[in-house]
Amino acid sequence: MHSPSQAAARSELRGRLLTLPTQPLISRSVDFSKLYRPSALNSYQFIAVTGLLMTLGAHLILHFFVHRTLEGFNWLYICWLVLYVAGSLLNLFGKPDSGHHHH
Repeated sequence: MHSPSQAAARSELRGRLLTLPTQPLISRSVDFSKLYRPSALNSYQFIAVTGLLMTLGAHLILHFFVHRTLEGFNWLYICWLVLYVAGSLLNLFGKPDSGHHHH
């Protein structure tokens, strides 16, 4: 048998579990300018954009001046895209003060 205090604690816990949250899960609006404004990009996004531009430049040089393409070279575009999407998710939904610690 359970004591009255255990029954009260169980009842309180059950009440908490059944109560719906009153605040929205995402309380702040999403700032989509973090996807395209250069000053709002985080490190991952900046590296991805720089890598994409460098890869595109190398691709153009190989195509027009060397007249050769490398096997598997197009996978770099996929890698930069994945890095940019991961950085964007961190930038949009991460804690505002989780980074930016420069020493």
